[in-house]
Amino acid sequence: MNVFMKTADYLSQITADLGSFKVDISETHHIHKKDAPSGTAISLKEIVNKSYHNPDGIPIKSIREGEIIGIHSINFKSPLETITITHSLSSRDALAAGAIFVANRLIGKKGVFEIKDII
Repeated sequence: MNVFMKTADYLSQITADLGSFKVDISETHHIHKKDAPSGTAISLKEIVNKSYHNPDGIPIKSIREGEIIGIHSINFKSPLETITITHSLSSRDALAAGAIFVANRLIGKKGVFEIKDII
């Protein structure tokens, strides 16, 4: 997910500079998820908004169906083209693998770190 967020940030900077793109975000999770939009979708909106400077103009569509772990998509739409990036979890094991990856990167380090300091 953090690679996806970095990609979203990069695409946001480029497309915002072009001036003709509108952005929307969609997220899909299982029917048991209580929050909508998800925290991840809100974080994605904040990332995009750093470049677009339009907090109310970036809609988030939240879908709750089946046992879907998590799918997040961002559409960058202009009158001439659409660029879509999507992150989809097929197993919750990916979350544990990410935590282990970060923990291994922090061995021997002191201080307070954010994920952007690791990846």
